[in-house]
Amino acid sequence: MLRCMSVIADKRYKVDGYLAKGIIGAADCVIIAVNICRLSDLDPDGNGITRMPLSMEAVFPIGPLVVPISSDGKIDGPMQNAPRFAVRKASGEPIKTTAFLDPAFVNISAVIQAHQKDMHERDLVLATIHNPLALNPLPTGLLGAQKEFVALAHGDDYQLRDVRLEARLQELTESLTRRFLAREESHCTAGHGSRGLATSSASGTSARRTSITGVSSASTSSMCRSRLADFGRLRSRQAFCRRHWWRRTGRCHADARRRRPA
Repeated sequence: MLRCMSVIADKRYKVDGYLAKGIIGAADCVIIAVNICRLSDLDPDGNGITRMPLSMEAVFPIGPLVVPISSDGKIDGPMQNAPRFAVRKASGEPIKTTAFLDPAFVNISAVIQAHQKDMHERDLVLATIHNPLALNPLPTGLLGAQKEFVALAHGDDYQLRDVRLEARLQELTESLTRRFLAREESHCTAGHGSRGLATSSASGTSARRTSITGVSSASTSSMCRSRLADFGRLRSRQAFCRRHWWRRTGRCHADARRRRPA
C-alpha cells in the first residue's frame, strides 16, 4: 500500500516537470500506470483490504470493510467500507490517502493498474481509476479496462461506481428480459390463436371457417407479464425441489452405506 502511494506521488512530480518543459501539453490527458505484480506472490484480482483495486486505496480515503454493531451486540446495518484518510509508516508518520481529492493532482487524469505476474495464454486485466478533479478528464471506456471506477459528486461527498460492472449488468438484464419476453409473447400469441380458431359446417357441406379473435396489445402485454411472473415462481420452485431431492437422496445413500455390512 505505502509503496503504491509512493510510486504515484513520484510520478506526479515527474509529470509536473514534463508539463513545465512542454513535453506534455496543457490539454493532454495524463495517466499513471502502476503494476503491482511484484508486491505479492498470491494476488488473484489486484484488490486490497477494501476488495477494490490497491491503487484506488492509495488515491481515495477508503478503508477496510466493517459491520456496524449496536450497543446490545447485534448487527446494526449493512457491511460497508470505513473511511481511512491516512496510513502510518513504521516510524509512525501518517501518509495521506487523499491524492485524488488534492488539487495538487489536477494534472493527473487517471491511474491504471495491472496485477498479473503470469500472462501466458491469459488476457490482460486492467483497472482504471478516474480523478474527479482532473483538468483534462479521461473518457470512460477508452482503455478497455475490466474495472473502471469514477467518483461522482454526491452532496459534499463522492460516490465511487464501477461503470464497467454496471454496464455489464445492464446488458445482461436487458438480454434476459428480451429473451423471456419474446418467449412469453410467442406463448401468448400461440394461445390466443388456438383459442380463436373455430370450425363449423353448415347445410351438409364440409365448409371450414377459421376466425381469429383480436386481442389488444395492452391486454397481451399484461398477460405476458403475468405469465413471466408465473414462470419465475415455477423456476424457483423447481430449483428448491431439485436441491431438496439431492439432499434427500444424498442422505439416503449415506445411510445405505453406513448400514451395509462390512
